[in-house]
Amino acid sequence: MQAFDEILRSAAESGASDIHLSPGNPVAMRVDGRLIKQEDRSFSAQDMEGMLALFMTGEMAQRLKSKGELNIVYELPEAGRFRISLYRKNGTLASAVRLLPARAPGLYEIGAPEAIKEVIREPSGILIINGRAGSGRSTTMASVINEINLTQQRHIVSIEENIEFAFTGERSVIDQRKLFDDTESYSAGILSAIREDADIIVLSELSDRESADQAMYAAETGKLVLACMCTPDAITAVKRILELYEPERQEHIKERLSGLLRAVLSQMLIPLNEGGRGAAFELLIMTQAVRNLLRDGKYGQITAIMQTDRRSGMSAMDDSIYEMLLMKRISEENALYFAKDKSYIRQRLNGI
Repeated sequence: MQAFDEILRSAAESGASDIHLSPGNPVAMRVDGRLIKQEDRSFSAQDMEGMLALFMTGEMAQRLKSKGELNIVYELPEAGRFRISLYRKNGTLASAVRLLPARAPGLYEIGAPEAIKEVIREPSGILIINGRAGSGRSTTMASVINEINLTQQRHIVSIEENIEFAFTGERSVIDQRKLFDDTESYSAGILSAIREDADIIVLSELSDRESADQAMYAAETGKLVLACMCTPDAITAVKRILELYEPERQEHIKERLSGLLRAVLSQMLIPLNEGGRGAAFELLIMTQAVRNLLRDGKYGQITAIMQTDRRSGMSAMDDSIYEMLLMKRISEENALYFAKDKSYIRQRLNGI
C-alpha cells in the first residue's frame, strides 16, 4: 500500500493525468498527453493483487470477479483524489488511475464558450457534453454543475458511476447518487429522479438505449438532462444515439431528439506552450435551422452553420483551435495535429 501511495504522490507532483499499472511492466504516467514509463518501478501479478485488494470491500471484490472490471474513487491526504479503474487481463489484475482535480473549476477557468451559460438556464431539454476518453468531459460537467449551483435555485440529481466531485449545495440542492450502490442503473435512476422532484438530472454516461429512452422521457416531462458521451464531436454524438435504435425507428427518434436537444458541447485537450493541457471547445446550439437539418439528416451543413452562426453563440472546433493558436497558447504544430481540417487552419493562417 505504501508503494502505491508513493506512486500516486509522485504522479500528483509531476502533473500527470493518468497512471497505468500492469503486472511485469514498468509503471507508466501520462504527462501533457504523453505516456512516460518509469523503468525503475514495476509490480508483479502477486504485488498487484495484494496492493489493490486493500481498496475493495467484499461486495466490490465480488463485482470485480463477476464483471472483470471495477471503478472506485480513492482519496490520499496531501496528494488528492483518484479514480481507480481495475480490470482483469489474462487472469491478472491491472489498473488505470486518473488524477481528479481538487475542486470543480469555473466555466471561465476551463475556457468554455460563454453561450453555455444560457443553455443551462433552459427549463427542460437535453445538453450533451462529449469528447474522447481522457478529454476532460467529466471536469466540464462538474464546472457546469458548479455554475448552476452558484447561480440558480434548482434541485439537481446526479447519477454517477463514480462521484469524482463532491458538491455542497449553495443556491441549489444537489443529490449525488452512485451507480450500483444507490441505484441499479442509469434508467432506474432517471425515473427515480423524476419522482424526486428533480429540476436537473445529470448522467455521467449516456451509452445505451434504455438510458436514452428515459433521458428523452425526462426531458419531455419538463426536466433538463445533462449527459456525458464518449464521442469526438456533436454530429457523432447525435448519430451514436440514433444507432442505439433499429433502422425503422431512427426517423422517429431523430424527430424526437431534434425537438428535445438544446446543445452539444464537445471538447479535446491540447498540449499548451507553457506546459499542461488546455481545452478546445465546439458548441452546437439547436437553432431552428439546425433542427431542420437534423431532421433531414443533412449533417454536413450543420458543421457549416457552426462556423458561420456566431450570433447564436455557436463555435466550431477548428475555430477554437485557431483562437488558441492566435493567443499563442498552443504551437502551430499542435494546432495542425489536432485540427479536423488542417487546410482550414492553414487558410486562416494565410488570411484566406
